[in-house]
Amino acid sequence: MDGTDVAITGVEKLQGDIKLLGIIVFSLWIILFIDHWVFRQRLRRAWGIKPRQTFNPATIILSQLVHNSRQHLFSNSIPLAILGLLTLLPDSRLFLPVTGTITLVDGIGVWYFGKRGEVHFGASGLVMGDFGYVLARGFFQHDTGAVLLAFVVAGFYVGMFKLLVLRKEGISFVSHVSGFVGGLIAAYVISLF
Repeated sequence: MDGTDVAITGVEKLQGDIKLLGIIVFSLWIILFIDHWVFRQRLRRAWGIKPRQTFNPATIILSQLVHNSRQHLFSNSIPLAILGLLTLLPDSRLFLPVTGTITLVDGIGVWYFGKRGEVHFGASGLVMGDFGYVLARGFFQHDTGAVLLAFVVAGFYVGMFKLLVLRKEGISFVSHVSGFVGGLIAAYVISLF
């Protein structure tokens, strides 16, 4: 395999990664419109996590798929695509275990620490988890390139750090923190292998 083949393979991988993230984000928009027009916003309540009520493992995954409004989903779509791509790029085989770890830690964290009587949903926990993963990956793996990327991402997304302390009505602080912790855990666990 010469340098041209490697470059083509890299471009093809990038195209595949972008396509996968495009499908994920597009699917979230389809679910939003189906929930709005067909189910009249009932999916949010059915799929959302209800802290310390009967534990439903399915809602850990399903809660990431539903959003309150177009604005809610739009605010998650772009960072989800960018940070998801940065999670995919080094090794796309790790995307599912990383995403699964983030989703699991986020869901359990929200169920255990979330305010009783509320319903938590949306992909912001996953966004914050990808953010935490990208920031921590280089440090745990002792990879200079990934550490430099972490600094660039931290500088570009400096406002996301506020989401770890922001407590505002309608914003799931617990999901942001739980997702971020899930990203840190995923980065640590991946570094062990």
